[in-house]
Amino acid sequence: ISDYFQNLLPSSYNKCESSHPVDVDARREIAEWCGAITDALGYERSIAEITMSCLDRFVATQDGSTTLQNRCEYQLAALAAIYTSIKIHAPMALSPDMVAKLSEGRYTKDDVEAMERRLLCALQWRVNPPTSMDFARTILDVISTNTCSNNRFDNLPFFVHPSCTAAPAASP
Repeated sequence: ISDYFQNLLPSSYNKCESSHPVDVDARREIAEWCGAITDALGYERSIAEITMSCLDRFVATQDGSTTLQNRCEYQLAALAAIYTSIKIHAPMALSPDMVAKLSEGRYTKDDVEAMERRLLCALQWRVNPPTSMDFARTILDVISTNTCSNNRFDNLPFFVHPSCTAAPAASP
């Protein structure tokens, strides 16, 4: 497994220096890496989406904002976020030792667990965000419950601006 995961490491992984802040490319690579990990483990892709939501919200907190100044710390936060997301949303969790192995020895089990505690505290344990599939399922549920009526959109709450309800102008 470790050889396989070694090939999945983002290219920014080897550029892990505290003098390099996180940029858009580094975030994209971490997001792709999370997707590759969930795919390799056979988990739903929504776990990668949840991981990135947790990671993004973590770095938006006062405690997590310093993480953006250090790619090493950001990578550790990403490991903690995927560890937590898998533990909560997947049928089978990974051990902290396995997650530490994903870092190819850069981080220890204790590092991952300490960052997980930091992430959970900063997020106030809000680690069950809605995903794009949750929204799609909700919309489909609303539409499917209205298929029995004459017009399946009769019960949907539409807002029509008052200027749109005026009678159409007479044609010449």
